[in-house]
Amino acid sequence: MRTSLSDLIRTERYLLGELSAGEALLYQAEMALNHRLKTDTFFHRLIHRAVRLYHRKKIMEAVALTGEKILNDPARAGFRNEVMKNFNRES
Repeated sequence: MRTSLSDLIRTERYLLGELSAGEALLYQAEMALNHRLKTDTFFHRLIHRAVRLYHRKKIMEAVALTGEKILNDPARAGFRNEVMKNFNRES
């Protein structure tokens, strides 16, 4: 049996904290009574985590690449030297 679009939207809103306190409480009560809803919510939450981790990795790769470009560009040698001074200061 497939999950309805309205159930997906409500689960998404629940996981994102977009439901009112009463709606969230009702959703939690429904999960306690409906094993399928609880399972669907569990897997939906896993998907959220996987997407967040994937995007975090992509952002870190982009930051590292940008840093490499900036710090290795001969035209930005002055900037690189200023940055390196901050890391080479003696306490």
